[in-house]
Amino acid sequence: MRTVIFSINVSLDGCCDHTKTGGGSDDILDYFAQLLRDSDTIVSGRITHQLMVPFWPDEYRIVVHPVIAGEGRRLFDDVSLQEKLQLKLADTKVLRSGCVALHYVK
Repeated sequence: MRTVIFSINVSLDGCCDHTKTGGGSDDILDYFAQLLRDSDTIVSGRITHQLMVPFWPDEYRIVVHPVIAGEGRRLFDDVSLQEKLQLKLADTKVLRSGCVALHYVK
């Protein structure tokens, strides 16, 4: 089975609205570009993700920006899991911009 990676930008307070996190600096763009280069298939869409999440061994790549958005949509607000999702931190990377790239696996 292939590895599925979920990747997103969030603020320190969990806001995933790209208009609130301050955009992407070169190091963030480089981080995600390398992630895409290492991928052979890209799956996107909230509904697809919600339907398939029980079947995937789900990796998560979350880049946390050093800002407090104060408002906006939250990353897991609308997620309804049948059971608690246990994740293990596999790697971290501090980017030049002060953002922290987190890599979690199930």
